[in-house]
Amino acid sequence: MKRGLKAFIVLGASVLGFGGQIAVAAPTLANPQVRLWYEETGRLSGNIAPPKTVTLWNTCIGEGDAQENANDALFTIDVRSSGAENVDTPITLVANGANGKILARRTYTSVLTSEAGVAVLALWVPNVGCGGRVVLNARMGAVSRSVSLDFDGGE
Repeated sequence: MKRGLKAFIVLGASVLGFGGQIAVAAPTLANPQVRLWYEETGRLSGNIAPPKTVTLWNTCIGEGDAQENANDALFTIDVRSSGAENVDTPITLVANGANGKILARRTYTSVLTSEAGVAVLALWVPNVGCGGRVVLNARMGAVSRSVSLDFDGGE
């Protein structure tokens, strides 16, 4: 057997592993982000999700760290895989307000990640400005990521 062919067989056996199957990491959720929707200009803020420290007091009237009036928010989460892949495990994004009330919910039944292994999913969350604690959660099977923000208000 020639040396090059032997090296190929050994390399092929170690890449394929037992049973001839390639081990691939399961898709996961990462990088939760939240942005305020500014009503005066129709633009989005920078990411305000923890670990960032922001003051969200009276965002509905543009106070705290809000640059303008902001009553709605956009929650996004990355689905990451080892490359282009159709992820067919349902992914649910939910925003809960006071007393667990559902503010918004969206379920993706199929997601196609890019060749780089990323897809960004979004959930529009209305009426968060001055609405108290909001918990934003993404779930894919047993994998879950969440962030909490306090949109308090009052005078």
